[in-house]
Amino acid sequence: MDESNAKRTLRPRSGGVSDAVDESVIRAVVDDFYAAARQDPLLSPVFDAHVKDWGSHLETMYGFWAKVLRGERRYSGDPFGKHKSVASLGQEHFERWLDLFAETLKKHCSGQDSSIWEGVARRMGFAMCYRLGLGQPNNLLPRAPGLFNRGQRMTDHTRSRAKAAPDSGPEDGAAATIPQDPSITFDLTAEAAQLRQASSWRERGLSSRTLLKRSGLRLVMIALKPDGHINKHKTDRRVAVQTLAGHVQLNLPEETIDLPSGRILVMERGVPHDVTALQDSTILLSLSGAADSRK
Repeated sequence: MDESNAKRTLRPRSGGVSDAVDESVIRAVVDDFYAAARQDPLLSPVFDAHVKDWGSHLETMYGFWAKVLRGERRYSGDPFGKHKSVASLGQEHFERWLDLFAETLKKHCSGQDSSIWEGVARRMGFAMCYRLGLGQPNNLLPRAPGLFNRGQRMTDHTRSRAKAAPDSGPEDGAAATIPQDPSITFDLTAEAAQLRQASSWRERGLSSRTLLKRSGLRLVMIALKPDGHINKHKTDRRVAVQTLAGHVQLNLPEETIDLPSGRILVMERGVPHDVTALQDSTILLSLSGAADSRK
């Protein structure tokens, strides 16, 4: 699809988005998002276990977003019921879903349309987590007028003392932004212990949490059981992988790197790699620079 057409902004529809968000844009967003999700180390196991017919699933999602954004009556399902039946779902899955969806929207929409669509996704994520008893995802901080009330409580204990962000748009197109305090500290021992309470840790031996998301910087902590594995993937940011505890091994295209506790590896953008834990391990990812939105 021609990007200049995909990023049009025309007159608004009654539902908020403009005529530019037509069937072709909805299909492009859905297709690109699920293509990325099926390669994501956290999300792909959930989808692989529960989606047996991808053609049917994609058609369902085209209809869902056409109903939400354009008022079309092609979808009549029960999103909450579908998610309630997935026992392995945790807050971390919704956090990653929202991050990835925001990144996908940037490729196909611009301006008001992108903000409105992302806002709808965040409201749904908030409602879904609340109804499933998972709390509030950390990347659903107040960030745009009308999405949430100023001063909404954050659930992460390491941020409980921070003031809520003002009702303003995202910085640099970031999927989420935490309050811009001059400094912020994290208790990494407590964070690692909390990761090991997650359902994904018990059932799949892998749990992750985004500790920090600011323009140009993201911190992600991941806990892995022995033999836990993160499938091959790549990121459009520079990344530093630091082993806080245990011992992991990273397979790069030309070499295999051992990363025991106390070691750190720095990689440039776009380097494919997978990760295997040789012991019970905790790693910290530091991703820097803006996401590369080039095709």
